[in-house]
Amino acid sequence: MIQAFIFAVIFFSAVIQISFLPNFFPAGAVPDLLLVFIILWSMKKEIKEIWIWILLTGLFLDFFSLLPAGTNISAVFTVVFLIRILMRQYFITDKVWKFFTSAGFVIIGTLVNEIVLFLILKFILKEDVVMFSDKNFYLRIAYNLMTFLIIYWPFAKFEKVLEFYNHKNKIIR
Repeated sequence: MIQAFIFAVIFFSAVIQISFLPNFFPAGAVPDLLLVFIILWSMKKEIKEIWIWILLTGLFLDFFSLLPAGTNISAVFTVVFLIRILMRQYFITDKVWKFFTSAGFVIIGTLVNEIVLFLILKFILKEDVVMFSDKNFYLRIAYNLMTFLIIYWPFAKFEKVLEFYNHKNKIIR
């Protein structure tokens, strides 16, 4: 039940990110809902617990944005691995600092995601793409931070509900 719900969240977030949000944001600067979700999940869970969510996120993004399969998958996995390495290095338990650390991870994750996608598109797929000189690059970071601000506390509540149901299912079994 919980896995189906998470699958639905990922699927509908991908649809909203690819088809709905571009109508309200400049081309190339659409907030990355799924990247923010995955960064937050990767801060709370081990990779072995969420690898399927990471795979589905990248797969849906590749499918809906018409990129070759594996483009977003490799970018999202790279972001998650980097976040997990940084989490081990700088694990912070204070709630205030956790919020600011999470915001920093969203910035770092957005940068890494953009760099990996740039490298794949430029050197592997031989597409003509521009990076840091494009204003949309900086707008995307700002929009991802705004997305983070909007979903941080509801996401925390959602995680508590998931933990409750996981704990309840363990007791019943």
